[in-house]
Amino acid sequence: MIDIRFEVDKKQLRSVEKDLKKLESRMPKILSRTADKTAVSARVSLVREMQGTYTEKSSGLKRNIEIQKASYDNPSAVIKLTGGPQPAIYFRHSKGGRGGAKLQVRTDGAFAPVVSQKGGRKAFIAQMPSGHKGIFQRREGEYMTKAPRMSRPNINKETQHTEQIKELFAPSTVKMAKKVYGSRSGLTQRMGPEIQGLFQKYFEQQVKLVFRKKGGA
Repeated sequence: MIDIRFEVDKKQLRSVEKDLKKLESRMPKILSRTADKTAVSARVSLVREMQGTYTEKSSGLKRNIEIQKASYDNPSAVIKLTGGPQPAIYFRHSKGGRGGAKLQVRTDGAFAPVVSQKGGRKAFIAQMPSGHKGIFQRREGEYMTKAPRMSRPNINKETQHTEQIKELFAPSTVKMAKKVYGSRSGLTQRMGPEIQGLFQKYFEQQVKLVFRKKGGA
């Protein structure tokens, strides 16, 4: 018979106990930082997934995907999708020449001129006096009344050039996410495993950082 005996060095034991105590006291900080880093990486994945269906740039998507940071008392970060319909100019577009402005909202859609079914009014890109830039289209048979030029003498107030204009909008970030994932539960199910993996990764990083600062293993 062979006996193999292991004895714990008392100095090492005291060192480990001390390290664990230190880890326990720093756990709120570790967890809050882990949650925040997980949320940031999860948002990147969410944006990338949505760009597989929609042509909006990542900067535009992030505008309406906010991160509510964790705290020491409540180490839970929250990713919030907010906002209403978005200006169409945030999506793939071009001036389009004679055919009017081109627009493509979905990646599986055509990049084509936008023309109204009623009256065939072409879309165009313009910048308003306020500085806002967008894709607009005239409303057939609906004429401007308050525009400065309408008060000029001898102006024909009912022509295509004096028709009211409307800005074109695309789906909100919330609606886009529902289209991609089906529902809130669908989003959670699809991203759940990835989020768990991210949390584990960043948790281990934060724990190692605590011991690295101490100079231990």
